[in-house]
Amino acid sequence: MQVKAASIWVTNPQGESIEYTDVPVLLSDWGVYIKGDDTLTLITWEKVTEIKWTDMKTIERVWAEAVLESLEDMMDELDFEDEVEEEVPAKADDPTDNPYDN
Repeated sequence: MQVKAASIWVTNPQGESIEYTDVPVLLSDWGVYIKGDDTLTLITWEKVTEIKWTDMKTIERVWAEAVLESLEDMMDELDFEDEVEEEVPAKADDPTDNPYDN
């Protein structure tokens, strides 16, 4: 999702905190893309400290996306639980039972 962040705090490779203000960002699975005038930077989620939005329309959009993603994750988890088959208990060691006959 692409939105404009009022501020975003990240940690650079030297371990210093950097604040970007009023920048367009693209939230992805890998991290946050920050678009500058002539740059595009990907910051992985491990390095993102805080993202702040102040525009009410943007806040509602980000919130709706977060709720939707949480619901999708929950539904995926429920679907996964339905797909899990019951394990058949193993038979005791029976010398006449060949496990490769199945």
